[in-house]
Amino acid sequence: MRTRLLNGIKVIDMSTFVAGPCCAKILGEWGAEVIKIESPKGDLWRYNGNDSEDENPIFATDNYGKRFLSVDMKKDEGAKIVYQLLGDADIFITNFREEALERLNLTYGQLSKKYPKLIYAHVQGYGKEGPLKDKPGYDSTAFFARSGILLDIADEGKIPCNSPATVGDHVLALCILSGILAALYSRTKNGKGDLVTSGLYQSAIYLLSSMLVENQLGIEYPMSRKKAINPLSNTYQCKDGLWLMVGGTNYYAYLPNFSRLTDLPELIENKKYNSPMAGLLYTEEITAIIEKRIRTKNRDEWIKIFEDGDFPCEILQHIPDVLNDEQAWDNNYLREVTFPTGNTRVFAKTPVDFASQNTPEFKNTTKVGGNTREILKEMGYTDGDINALQSKGAIIC
Repeated sequence: MRTRLLNGIKVIDMSTFVAGPCCAKILGEWGAEVIKIESPKGDLWRYNGNDSEDENPIFATDNYGKRFLSVDMKKDEGAKIVYQLLGDADIFITNFREEALERLNLTYGQLSKKYPKLIYAHVQGYGKEGPLKDKPGYDSTAFFARSGILLDIADEGKIPCNSPATVGDHVLALCILSGILAALYSRTKNGKGDLVTSGLYQSAIYLLSSMLVENQLGIEYPMSRKKAINPLSNTYQCKDGLWLMVGGTNYYAYLPNFSRLTDLPELIENKKYNSPMAGLLYTEEITAIIEKRIRTKNRDEWIKIFEDGDFPCEILQHIPDVLNDEQAWDNNYLREVTFPTGNTRVFAKTPVDFASQNTPEFKNTTKVGGNTREILKEMGYTDGDINALQSKGAIIC
């Protein structure tokens, strides 16, 4: 087996739900040792689907490859175990709110004094300051609702859609991950750890960078697809009822080829439509012309025409289509996993590949505290010590 990139790095994951655990999971895929610390009740995300020890794909998606330790930090003996683990850890990831961290003596200020080389990653909802700093932040609320995504990606005049599960969490996980890796690199030069923070609201705002600027230039959202900024970069319904997306991202540059492929010479011959600003000024008229033309052929016919003409286009797919997409499988964007139950599930792979390492073997999640005993024995605890801790309720084995 090839050497993993982060071999020798130790991660303590004391985060719940999705963003923090996903970040830790990726670090583990790249070679880090990841120990997930849970309360005796466990991460509540375990119970969002099937909480079976043998098959829990919703939880496993962002937690496979880790070892699981359960301690009660409200008990001195439990807190002691966590501090011991942090003593030789490289990275600590948490999404606890500041008040809870203070009670547990786990704030950055407290830990950085004891462990100056520790990289402390704090996954937040709304940020550390401001009136909402103590408000619980979730993917659906802090990321999708507060940022404007739900209202402004909807078609004009239509009700907002329900937010898709964990999309914002995974965006945030990649933001935190990039910060951790930069801090790791910096530590190789100065020997010091760092505080890495990002939040759901923060990452959502960054995701909308272009829309924020466009709004200041007079482009308003939500926007009807019949009033697209550029009618050559829009969705259209075909004769068979299926939809396609054309992606002529620069109206004036793509217009000649589009006009030829769709047999719409009026888009070129009419000077009103043949100018750099025409796509914006006359978008409703041009969109109506294109819609009428696209409805004359089935989607497969149009896709062939556009692909043969080297014009950017794509079919609109549903999630089940992606699970069976040859393009995704040929590039190993998906992986099939077999659980101890014998059932197979398809997971998305981490969206980064390295020439130096292959996809790690799938290591299933365990019950709450499934690796507690082995971890404590590695730390020097005896079976007698562990049994005593368990009887006091300080740990779950």
